[in-house]
Amino acid sequence: MGNPADEAVARRLLGSAWHPRAAARAYDSVLVTRHAMSRGGEWTWTAGTASLAGMLFSDAPLRVRAPHAAVDVHPDEALLLLPDRETTVVAPRGAIIVALWIPWSDLAESSPQAPGIALPGTSLTAGVRAFIGSLVEQKPVGNPPADPFISRVATRMVRAVLHEATSPQFPTADRM
Repeated sequence: MGNPADEAVARRLLGSAWHPRAAARAYDSVLVTRHAMSRGGEWTWTAGTASLAGMLFSDAPLRVRAPHAAVDVHPDEALLLLPDRETTVVAPRGAIIVALWIPWSDLAESSPQAPGIALPGTSLTAGVRAFIGSLVEQKPVGNPPADPFISRVATRMVRAVLHEATSPQFPTADRM
C-alpha cells in the first residue's frame, strides 16, 4: 500500500525490516510506515543514517538496546529513535509496528533535552498512535492539499509527547 516513491524512502529507512506487505505514506515532510517484525526479529537504526526521528508503536513488547542501556518498550508506550543514537530493536514475540518519521529539525527546537527512548503511555501517546495508524491505512490519492496540514498536526502531536516526556513532573521521563 502506498505509492512507489513513499515505499522507496521507507525501504531505505527500514532496510531489512521492510517486507512486501509493509505500507508507507508520505504527507508533506513526514512519513508513516507499517511493517512486521518476525518472532525474535532484530533491526538496527543506525546513527547518522538520516536526519529523521522516528516515533514507533508496537502491538507487542519490544526489547531495545542502545550503546549504554537496554529497556523493554511495552505496547502502550512509544519508542523514540533519534538521528544520532544507534538503537537495536528486537521483537521477542514478533510485532506489527506503525511508525511516524519526522525531520529532526522540526522537533529539536521544541525539545532541547532529548527524552529517553521509551516514552510513557499517556493519552497523548495513544492519540498519536491512533492518528498515524489511521494515516497509514488510507488509500493513496496523490498529493492532496491536506498533506501539509496533516504533516503539521503530526509534528505538533509528537512535540507534545516529547514535551510531556521531558517534563520534570513526569516520573518516568528518564527511561534510557
